[in-house]
Amino acid sequence: KKYKTKIEKYCLITSSRSLTYNFLEKKKMEKIVYPIAKSIKDLEEKYKNCILCSMGYKRKQRNCSVVFGRGNKLSTSIVFIGEAPGVQEERDLIPFNPLAPAGGILEKVLNISGIGSDNVYITNSILCRPEPEEGEAGQNGKPSAESIKICNGRLKNELAILRPKIVGLLGSYAYKAFFGKDIDQITKNLGWAEQQGDIKPYVLLHPSYIARQLSFAQKDEEKIKSILLDHDFAQERV
Repeated sequence: KKYKTKIEKYCLITSSRSLTYNFLEKKKMEKIVYPIAKSIKDLEEKYKNCILCSMGYKRKQRNCSVVFGRGNKLSTSIVFIGEAPGVQEERDLIPFNPLAPAGGILEKVLNISGIGSDNVYITNSILCRPEPEEGEAGQNGKPSAESIKICNGRLKNELAILRPKIVGLLGSYAYKAFFGKDIDQITKNLGWAEQQGDIKPYVLLHPSYIARQLSFAQKDEEKIKSILLDHDFAQERV
């Protein structure tokens, strides 16, 4: 018998500046289901009806839309990646909605730091709100490993379009989405992480954690302020 080998193509973004892609066969990289987008508008068009994972399917059953990123959509020096949309973000289609608790804290920290939300791009590890599992309290659940893996091609494509110099990883799920692995004790690993190509990642607490542990708020404000000192961002952002 002759068996046909199905070759799956995976996308490894080798340079966020030049939008150069290498297609590798049978490598454990981000699987590209949709064609690679060249603009954020194109990316949103490709994923607006996404039901590639259970989170997307449940979102469609709720008759809700995908919550895409917000902010500077052309090219920006800083991108923040969070966990997933919450109820209010899903309703208003605004990630880290400033009117919601977590979004309000992020907005405050960005303003205090002198960065401002208009000068950055804010997105999430996955773009659909996870529903809580049976027995879990609250209206929001946690991203599944499946959803993070499937949505990772979109995230890497998003970063390639935006070409950031710095990526702020807001919490452990953002770290996992970016690096493809878990982080141990995030409170003890805040700060700069291993550079990835042209991108310098920065590990931060998720604003919802800060909302529960307000004693950490000042710590994160000081850490985000230090971003301004890196790569001459203070001059580039104007």
